[in-house]
Amino acid sequence: LDAFSYQNDDDTQQVYRGYTLEPHSIYVAAVGGTDQAIAEAIWRKKAPGAVYNGATSATVLDTSPGYSEPYPAYTVSFVRPDALTIAFKVQIADSAAVPSDAETQIQNAIIAAFAGADGGARARIGSTIYASRFICPVAALGPWAQVISLQIGSANVSAAVVTGGITGTTLDVSAVSSGTLAVGQTLVGPGILDGTTITALGTGVGGIGTYTVSASQTLAPGSTVTAITVNQNSVTVDIDQVPVTSANNIVVVLV
Repeated sequence: LDAFSYQNDDDTQQVYRGYTLEPHSIYVAAVGGTDQAIAEAIWRKKAPGAVYNGATSATVLDTSPGYSEPYPAYTVSFVRPDALTIAFKVQIADSAAVPSDAETQIQNAIIAAFAGADGGARARIGSTIYASRFICPVAALGPWAQVISLQIGSANVSAAVVTGGITGTTLDVSAVSSGTLAVGQTLVGPGILDGTTITALGTGVGGIGTYTVSASQTLAPGSTVTAITVNQNSVTVDIDQVPVTSANNIVVVLV
């Protein structure tokens, strides 16, 4: 479904777009395909001698003419990128012409553009996603879709990173790694429902304490919670991340 490759020719480790590559190594991140199929595709193309990067691996047998069983076996490693949630905030001019299903139409248009279904560039591993990319697909919905602003956000530009858990609609923060929590921020992280936002302060005033969130759910205490503010014009996706979005992460506001 998607792939990104790079190589480090240096004698030392090299940090490239958020990932540390081993000396004289090749880097491949892939989404889709079986581990075995990806490993075999890499092995067929790689130059001799280069080492690999990544925690996912499969064994490939060299069945080239001239070899017989037992065939030479090689362990090929690569990266299965983590999901990077991309959140959107769209402001459109309110008028009598705005249909009742405007939010759904806008969400569907952005999701289609995100996947490249409109013929434009799709969001990919290691790409830069520009908010302006999605203005035309929204505006194309009709004269009623007058875009005032369209901004995006992700955990790569966080407002806060905290440790905590969620019970029902209460976020209980036990530690703060960075930043300050605030009403209106979107929460992302493993196990957190899409579209979860902070709706009210409890005992917390930006740090340790409780907060009310928009969606009832259960998140184990001690989990990492990242808060983002959807106010960016672009998002840079690292080479070990694959961008994802959903309707719940696309907020539409009539102004």
